[in-house]
Amino acid sequence: RERDDPRRREDAIELVAHGRAQVVVVTEGDRGCFVTTREGHFEVRPPPVEVVSAVGGGDSFAGATLLALAGGASLEEACRSGAAAAAAAVGTVGTAAPAKEDVERILASVVAEPTRSDVHVASRAGSRQPLENSAAGRAILAARTTARLSSRSTSSQEPI
Repeated sequence: RERDDPRRREDAIELVAHGRAQVVVVTEGDRGCFVTTREGHFEVRPPPVEVVSAVGGGDSFAGATLLALAGGASLEEACRSGAAAAAAAVGTVGTAAPAKEDVERILASVVAEPTRSDVHVASRAGSRQPLENSAAGRAILAARTTARLSSRSTSSQEPI
């Protein structure tokens, strides 16, 4: 579906309501993202930035979001980090990685707020599964474990 198609949000809500996903994040380009879970929905909005190149914005969002989740951040904080990284990435030339300072500066202006949806989808009772029972959940748990192990092995090393 096109980025501005409201059915993208409806589809995401339906996936969660029917137990086919625990979390769905719908990226919306310069408008940030929409996130839906069994507990509710929220939007993450980055500040306006000058776009130099749209290349790498989505990858930066995904990478920063997953890295934050692996580090134990809440879903909201992880998506805020992703939105900041994406906004910083589109301000760079081509596929250059955004500078950490730019991401941190933008992160201070990224807003996450609950949103209501007028979409009503019948949900199956008891369709909620523990995190480890879904492929995405297992990937998040594996990433968190890897991040913890990595931080333990590097904590005694000198910074580069």
